[in-house]
Amino acid sequence: MIAEDRAAQGWDRAITVFVGDYIDRGGDSAGVLARCRALAEGPDVVCLMGNHEVMCLDFLTGTGGDAAGLNWLRNGGRAMLESYGAALPQRLDAPGMVDDLRSAALARIPAAVIDWLEARPLVWTSGDLAVC
Repeated sequence: MIAEDRAAQGWDRAITVFVGDYIDRGGDSAGVLARCRALAEGPDVVCLMGNHEVMCLDFLTGTGGDAAGLNWLRNGGRAMLESYGAALPQRLDAPGMVDDLRSAALARIPAAVIDWLEARPLVWTSGDLAVC
């Protein structure tokens, strides 16, 4: 629909900017990321990084320790991991459980997806317009 509207308006040089938080917002984070990655291959789409992507990457790298990982899991991370087929326990209170989940996540989420997330810019600018 966006492409049709751009064509109808004659905006052949318009850029579509997505502002992040592609994950953790429902049961198909994997599908949303696949769609965003496909769209971003074109020259007229920019996908920025949102705070949920930052939380996910912090979890995957261990940045912030268990507390950061648990915070992400409570804020939709569970849905993201389940969308990639990871089975999560109801309770996350056993010692080492966050590390086990991190390992499981890294085994399920394709490295290309993680690399794509890491490469997302925080800001996009054009002239005097900044989107972040």
